[in-house]
Amino acid sequence: MDIITSSNLDDKVYSRYFQNIIDKLNEGIKDPYSWSKLSYLVSKSSNVEDMPPKAAILLEKCLAGWDKNGISKRTRQYQSFMTDAQPAFVKYAAKDRKAANALYTTLSASMQRRLAGQYLANKEFAVSAGAAIVAENQPIRPFEKLNDKRIREILKYNNVVSEETKVPAKHIKTLDTLDAYAETNLKDVKPIDDLAVEEVKMPKKELLQLTVRMHQTRRSGRHGTSGLLFNKAFDVKIPLQVDSQQKWISDNPDQEIINPMYHGTGSIAASMILRYGFRVLKSGDSSVVGRMLGDGVYGAIHIDKSQQYIGDAGFSRGVGNKGYLFEMNAALGEQGKDYRVAGLGRDNIRSPEWCVFTPNSQFLILRAYEVQIVAPSTMDNIISENPLTTAESHDIMSFKSFITEQDDMGINYKTYTFVNGLIPISSEDYVDFEDFKPERANITVEPSAYGPTVVIKGTETSEDYIFTGPTDFQVNNEELFEEYIKLLNGG
Repeated sequence: MDIITSSNLDDKVYSRYFQNIIDKLNEGIKDPYSWSKLSYLVSKSSNVEDMPPKAAILLEKCLAGWDKNGISKRTRQYQSFMTDAQPAFVKYAAKDRKAANALYTTLSASMQRRLAGQYLANKEFAVSAGAAIVAENQPIRPFEKLNDKRIREILKYNNVVSEETKVPAKHIKTLDTLDAYAETNLKDVKPIDDLAVEEVKMPKKELLQLTVRMHQTRRSGRHGTSGLLFNKAFDVKIPLQVDSQQKWISDNPDQEIINPMYHGTGSIAASMILRYGFRVLKSGDSSVVGRMLGDGVYGAIHIDKSQQYIGDAGFSRGVGNKGYLFEMNAALGEQGKDYRVAGLGRDNIRSPEWCVFTPNSQFLILRAYEVQIVAPSTMDNIISENPLTTAESHDIMSFKSFITEQDDMGINYKTYTFVNGLIPISSEDYVDFEDFKPERANITVEPSAYGPTVVIKGTETSEDYIFTGPTDFQVNNEELFEEYIKLLNGG
């Protein structure tokens, strides 16, 4: 029986059943459920269409129960639970505002600040994104229309455990006061400028030649065998970045400069970045360090590394996904203070990636490309029909200076990114990424812009996946989760 959607169980009985479980948990009794299993159910229930009454009951009981149990917010159990509970609450507020508000007003000030943070994040994103993409005739705009559901999904992968809001207490007492605050403080949010881009008119043949040149001279060959098809090109000149980088370099003329540096993203983010510049999204609590290199904007010298971030779709970054690739001038500053880097040959990371902390000064976007991930067979056909010139061919290996080994070129990988920093090790358990110790040599952990990434080498195909955490993975992608566990165990 599905305990979330079953009509055979009376709602009052259901409510008493879970209240009894939570009372036992608060007394230290973990039978028949643990907090992690309740987190699993909350995740499952929040993804049921229209959030049925039993899903709302479960969310209410769990939020109230956790609020009272006094367990530290730094525990992985709390992070896992809030990963699922916060977006579930926003969905609940959209479904049954009166009931959600009644729950909200009974919670502690700390829990209210946390839920308010998520609630306002959705409001702010909706306003700023809507303002950035309102013009239909813009050359770069989202490939799909944004609605409340899509906005929740986008935020799901960017700000998993929202920090407690800093909005004054008088504004977060109820959902009505939150809305009033949002209306007053967000109504003037608008694009700083129009899109700071100009399309470079290139015939199809030239774009295909660009595709081949980038594929053969700007890839490490260590991120699978799929490729990027270049569909359009745009020159970029964002005033904020131009002025900021000029000053940044003049203040430290001896710093390392890397050009080109690449950054991959989706059409929604590109529509905003090419107006507002980069925005550093926080991973949540200061205790959550899922992004391994820190909270910042990530860049790479190889396009197949940046390819992992291409696309707007939820958890999968595979063949068919469309998005944008930025080509940038990177002024790195001082290592440790201004940026961190991994993958320079002293670790098991496949290729280098930099995380900069002042992105609009350190990363100057020079060109943006509309791209699409294509299958290896498609790329092979493009290459055979559009061969490089002899001079261009000499560049193929010259760009590999950062790579210490080339033995892994052409091997497929599957990658699994966990935004909240918790990595599943079985169907019953997960660990902090720092405690993840894979037993097999073909399994490693790498940093990424979204969180720690489990990399499995030697798979049949190359796929990149992203999940908010273990429960999101297990609940919403059961077959994929089972395959992942088998791969962890050598299957």
